[in-house]
Amino acid sequence: MSQWQIWHYFLPALVVSLGIFFTSAQPITGSPLFPFADKLYHSFVYAIYGSTVAFAMFRSCLLQLHQQWLAIAQCIVFATLDELHQMFVPGRTADFHDWCFDVIGAIVGITIYIEKTTISALTICSR
Repeated sequence: MSQWQIWHYFLPALVVSLGIFFTSAQPITGSPLFPFADKLYHSFVYAIYGSTVAFAMFRSCLLQLHQQWLAIAQCIVFATLDELHQMFVPGRTADFHDWCFDVIGAIVGITIYIEKTTISALTICSR
């Protein structure tokens, strides 16, 4: 597998992570549409992020099927850094509950990716 083939798998995760970073760098304006709307947003966005991380790591052959915990760890580290980053953004704070919903969303995204991807696609590296 060429370097380009490996790196192009990571482009979706890079785009989503940059989107998360730039969104979280903006001050909060207004109030949520309904109670806990921000938690739903965190979970949804991190589910997308988790699935793109899983896609990148499995398709680039960095991980085998039984090593999904490494993709989860990568998402946990990113969620932690994102929450810490928000401490320095005016009008934002680092929130443990947001971090929890980030992690839950990432785990859901990784799990959905693994469940919806055929085993043959996940074992492509063994060829």
